[in-house]
Amino acid sequence: MYRIKSILTISLLLVLPFGLLPAQTWLEMWKNPEGHTFHDIQQAFYDYYETHDVKRGDGHKQFKRWEYYMESRAGEDGTVMNPQVKAFNNYLEYVQTRSFTEETERTASLGGDWTFFGSQDHIKGTTGYNGGIGRINVVAFHPTNASTIYAGAPAGGLWKTTNTGATWTPLTDGIDFWGVSGIVVHPTSTNTIYILTGDGDGSSSRSAGVWKTTNGGSTWSPTGLNINYETSTTDGYKLLMDPTNSNVLYAVMTNGLHKTTNGGTSWSVIRSGNFRDMEFKPGNSNTLYLSSTNTIYRSTNAGTTWSTAQTVSGANRIALGVSPANANYVYAFCGSSTGSGSFKGVYRSTNSGASFSLRGTTPNILGYSSSGSDNSSQSWYDLALAVNPNNANHIITGGVNVWESTDGGNNFSIQSYWIEGSASYEYTHADIHELVYNGNTLYCGSDGGVYRSTNNGGNWSDISSGLGITEFYRFGGTPQNVGLYVGGAQDNGSNKLTSPIPDLVMEHIDGADGMEAAVDPTNVNVVFTTRQYGSLWRSTNGGNTHSSITPSNLGGGPWVTPFILNPGNAQTILAAYNDVGVSYSQGGNWINLTSGSINGGTNKCLAIAESDTNRIYVVKTGKVWKSTNFGSNWTDITSGLPGGTYTYIAVSNTDANRIYVTRSTWTANSKIFMSTNGGSSWTNYSGTGLPNVPANCVVYEAGSDNGVYIGTDAGVYYRDDNLTDWVDFSNGLPFCRVMEMEINPLANRLRAATYGRSIWESDLYGSDCADDLVLSGPVSGTQTIEANNTITSTQSVQAGSNITYSAGTRITLNPGFTQASGSQFHAILDGCASGKIHAVPVTGTYEPPLIPEEAGVPVELEGFEVTNYPNPFRHHTWISYKLPEASPVRIEIYNQAAQRIMVLVDEQMQDPGTHSVFFEGARLPAGQYFARFTAGTHTSFQKLSQLK
Repeated sequence: MYRIKSILTISLLLVLPFGLLPAQTWLEMWKNPEGHTFHDIQQAFYDYYETHDVKRGDGHKQFKRWEYYMESRAGEDGTVMNPQVKAFNNYLEYVQTRSFTEETERTASLGGDWTFFGSQDHIKGTTGYNGGIGRINVVAFHPTNASTIYAGAPAGGLWKTTNTGATWTPLTDGIDFWGVSGIVVHPTSTNTIYILTGDGDGSSSRSAGVWKTTNGGSTWSPTGLNINYETSTTDGYKLLMDPTNSNVLYAVMTNGLHKTTNGGTSWSVIRSGNFRDMEFKPGNSNTLYLSSTNTIYRSTNAGTTWSTAQTVSGANRIALGVSPANANYVYAFCGSSTGSGSFKGVYRSTNSGASFSLRGTTPNILGYSSSGSDNSSQSWYDLALAVNPNNANHIITGGVNVWESTDGGNNFSIQSYWIEGSASYEYTHADIHELVYNGNTLYCGSDGGVYRSTNNGGNWSDISSGLGITEFYRFGGTPQNVGLYVGGAQDNGSNKLTSPIPDLVMEHIDGADGMEAAVDPTNVNVVFTTRQYGSLWRSTNGGNTHSSITPSNLGGGPWVTPFILNPGNAQTILAAYNDVGVSYSQGGNWINLTSGSINGGTNKCLAIAESDTNRIYVVKTGKVWKSTNFGSNWTDITSGLPGGTYTYIAVSNTDANRIYVTRSTWTANSKIFMSTNGGSSWTNYSGTGLPNVPANCVVYEAGSDNGVYIGTDAGVYYRDDNLTDWVDFSNGLPFCRVMEMEINPLANRLRAATYGRSIWESDLYGSDCADDLVLSGPVSGTQTIEANNTITSTQSVQAGSNITYSAGTRITLNPGFTQASGSQFHAILDGCASGKIHAVPVTGTYEPPLIPEEAGVPVELEGFEVTNYPNPFRHHTWISYKLPEASPVRIEIYNQAAQRIMVLVDEQMQDPGTHSVFFEGARLPAGQYFARFTAGTHTSFQKLSQLK
């Protein structure tokens, strides 16, 4: 075996570029997997770390993220997939085979009522240190309006703000290509936007080419650069438009430099190779500068021919920068080819790229140290460069931190530091993917969001509030408080929801990558969080401080290490590392329950049966195990399952033998299997109603007719004993990867943690809000408690709480109801709709809102004016209009994609005067709609805003 490895090493030395260490080939294989299987790359990674220590910035962490994702999405033979393309193609095929009652329902979900319940903003907690809203790859701008900014996320799509980041709107929720690495806005037709899809830096999604919208993002279509084959391993890094010809665009990709001269209709590869960056010479778009991993190229004829301008030995990535302050200057910021070691320097050309000279190589501005004294580097993952548009000697660089040089790259000083709250430094989240000027304002896109500086990086402000792009792995809530949950997010640690709708502020309570999380169901102050590899922490004061409870006798933990609290006794916690263990004192002492006796790959999920807490189930990637005596003995119950990668398990709350196991597979109609005898035998429960995409999680609905919800790479689906197959339960939910779900029994709502679109919630399938509630005992936190008809209460509202009752007809506070000093209590007669928006307290006597006939016409109308009341509205509104003369009237309702969804009035002749028509929108998701009003030759539009 040793001789074989030696021969392989010699062979690799002959083909690898100079400076790339043979032992580091796993990184090159991962970033360029053409010709390699998932298992080849994985084995190379583990071989390397048999003889090397893990170091910051060496790519170990980013690879483990990719491994966690790709292991269950590779082809059966290990083929490295483009899961986004495959999932999207399979979902479109699924949609086309569905049966809908009307043509207008073809893209409508058949169930669900999802609303955003994730992090709109974040604050730093006592022990948090790297808070943020989510990863950003690229920032772009409206050509004439500085307040309009676009941001591209690697897993959350394209977003837009029209008020410099005060609020953000998603533009790509309807398509599967979540990753965005390039953005171009047409200079004169600003509703035309191009995006380069995929996550070039992190490879969490491969590219699907360049897509285009001509209506500001309402609808999207692929351009001629459309990578729609499912095994593509292509990444994209940058998209540019010729400033003198909007029909000419360039796409910088790992399979070449692509160019279109007809606005994207067709593309050609004008230079083959593996490229990272490109810039135009200011004022002369025929001169192009292009960088590969270690070489800079120049063209003076718009890419027809090229010359090599500079090769940087040992570099693996080069970022380029130019400035209109001096069009002849070109900067090259060069990163190291290994996972550690100082950066390879800043080079500068003063003759338009004809030649370059080395400016400086110290300190190490790519590492974590504020002084540049460490030897970390991860330029393969993030590398950014901006040149001041007013001073060609002033450059800004981004790696882990932001640095600046005012003398053209000879000397550097740090501008922002990756640890939040450091008194000596401004904060931008670690890992800088974008630095770009818009006029005199500098913007930074990092793993924590978008930051803005008006003084060239001297000070920074976070403008990410409203970007719903957090990449959650897992989360956990509590029946004690419907508005509280704790979730673990990639890059942005563990976070606790501290403010209800509409604020949705997350408190960053722990750093690193956040993973599984839980709240003690008997004490909301006791929360559990994990970091990668099972670093397990407990807080007894709501996350203000933490204690490590990581077991030392269970071996190493998976990237996402599962743990659960015993539903019968919250003091008992189970965790699945290499072995499964238990602590009967919430982490005080751990007992190994398996000691190597259960095999089958990586632990993925744990479950304890609520009706029999001696029953434990363990799901591994390749097997499912059961214990009926709380871990004393184990039984392999995989027989009868089809193999592949298992992902999750759900157990009936009343029958410990009824279980459901999900699979991450590309085999159609083979996503979930059910057993009614504890795994002795299995039934394929997949039916034909699920799209052929990986299934990630499943949750059982207590009190239902065996209702289960399954979370997939293409939304949520539902089935129970009354249905012959699965129904789409994704109404209102963006096209996203659902990682974990849970049902909050007090809220009677389903919550879903997604990777890239934060957390969402929905009413349950076919369920209605309780008609009447009788409440007693203490109540705390921030909660809205709802009933269709009445609420009767003797509760005691605890200090610091913010409690809202919402009933349809009556709220009765009986003797015994108390409200502590320092708390807030509101009572509103708004039924079961108020929990989804900010509840406004009613003062004085409680009376239901007036209907339009009682309230009168809300606005005096003239001519053909159209209005609606209320607006915004929940569920329904009245559209009013005035006719100056008798006319045939037609009123149609359209969604934002310009699809007509209903006709309210169909060419009815109506007399002069004011008229009103009722619009019922309860079955529609929240969002913006338009009423098209036609009377004779007159046509006008009214914008309708529906809340939920």
